Amino acid sequence: MISVMIVDDEPFIREGLKVVINWEEHGFHIIAEASNGEEALDILDEKEIDLVIADIRMPIYDGLELIELAKKKKGRRTKYVILSGYNDFEYVRKALNQNVSDYILKPIQKDELINTLKKVKEEILKEQLDEEAIRQLKNNQLRNSIEGLVGGLYSDASLCLIREYFGKLNSLRYVLIRIEKKITEKCSEDVRTHLQSLLKDSINSNLYYLTETKRLNTNTYDVGVIIYNRSRKIMDTQVINMIFDQCIKDLNYQYSLYVGIQVENVEELSESYKTAMRATVNQCMINTKDQITYYDELKAKESTKYSVSYEKIERLSRYVKEHNAEKIVPVIEDIYEELKEGLVEPELILINIRYILYNLVDTTQNLLAKAEQEELLEYINDTMLADLSYCGDMEGFINFVLELSEYLYQLKNYSSSMVLTKIVKEIDERYAENITLKDLGKKYFINSVYLGQIFKKEIGKSFKEYLNIIRIEKAADFLVKTDERVYAIAEMVGYQKVDYFISKFVSIKGTTPHQYRLKSKC
Repeated sequence: MISVMIVDDEPFIREGLKVVINWEEHGFHIIAEASNGEEALDILDEKEIDLVIADIRMPIYDGLELIELAKKKKGRRTKYVILSGYNDFEYVRKALNQNVSDYILKPIQKDELINTLKKVKEEILKEQLDEEAIRQLKNNQLRNSIEGLVGGLYSDASLCLIREYFGKLNSLRYVLIRIEKKITEKCSEDVRTHLQSLLKDSINSNLYYLTETKRLNTNTYDVGVIIYNRSRKIMDTQVINMIFDQCIKDLNYQYSLYVGIQVENVEELSESYKTAMRATVNQCMINTKDQITYYDELKAKESTKYSVSYEKIERLSRYVKEHNAEKIVPVIEDIYEELKEGLVEPELILINIRYILYNLVDTTQNLLAKAEQEELLEYINDTMLADLSYCGDMEGFINFVLELSEYLYQLKNYSSSMVLTKIVKEIDERYAENITLKDLGKKYFINSVYLGQIFKKEIGKSFKEYLNIIRIEKAADFLVKTDERVYAIAEMVGYQKVDYFISKFVSIKGTTPHQYRLKSKC
């Protein structure tokens, strides 16, 4: 409802205005009235008023003086309509100079008042849309800048935007929160939104920033959290514990927190992210839920409990790089046999397997350019999460190492141009469907993570970015050439949620769909 205040020194005029129409039917609600300009100014100090309907001739401050003083104090957000019994051009001219929305002569006619309210409502809604578009644009710019920073890619402009948001910092940490549904029923609420609502009432939002959600499988999601410390009054570990305490109260999800190393500068955030990703290996080996895993502590433990001969680990790494599946399997069987003979405790076996995994990660990372290392970590993370059941058993470990070897082989030897041409054509034709890199990888017999890498390298944009651009371009075409509603067009181009569609449209086109349509008709 649009809030209204009526200002007139004649009580019967105020009463008449209140009953001449059904205000709420037209989306307005009268919340205040005043008999002169001074009273009106006092009310404006206390309440948020969207529309002031004021008489021109009043004691103390007349209508025009009221508007002038109110705008100096409150800015330009409130709308004003002037009432007068004088058909005087000089008053009209002064009112227009004050940018009033309309000028109504007494006695007030019902139709004239309704038309004026429609005009004011349109002005207010248009301003709200413009403000929302600007807010979304700024949020999108910040989100994109932070995503780039996490991946180690940033510009001076993006650093400036991020520093403006975070302020002066003592330290940062990247925490990956892995969220798994305890119930199989479909949940309508976005996981990130759910986590945000879980934390907002108990933890100061100035202590953390939630990044975007990544879906790993049907029931498992990752949400990144950047813990940033502006003062020394509270430690980042305290914030992490507070987040964890809130998470474990949730009966619908299980939460595991993986904490990267602490860094001092925003430019180093990608290092914290990488170490948080590496810490997720712990879950796949031990399969524990509702816990906090610090990379620092994990690394310290790994370095003190090792019994597998280095020669076997070195051979395994070499066979992975050589893409020699026949030799990979026997050496893993030898490693497991050695572990079983030399270690009695199952926990110690798992620790050694994790050590080997870390060694493989470090070895294979050295084969890649810096920009591709993040992709490798995500690939390893996704591959191990495809089947959480193995948790250290030999068969699961063999499957993972064979897939890693195949991935590296494709990375070095696959010819990308032909398959990319087919995939781009398919995206252009099937943009409205729920197409994923995983599905395309299966169709064209190529590892989905590697496909994502070559797509970004050759096209210059990630698969998701390209798909969104195609969808938004198609939507823009529909906005110009059809009269379909915005929500209908969103569905036509593949978006199920209209607010997400609008957010993407603003991010790519710099304006809302409604404004884009209006501009195209000018």
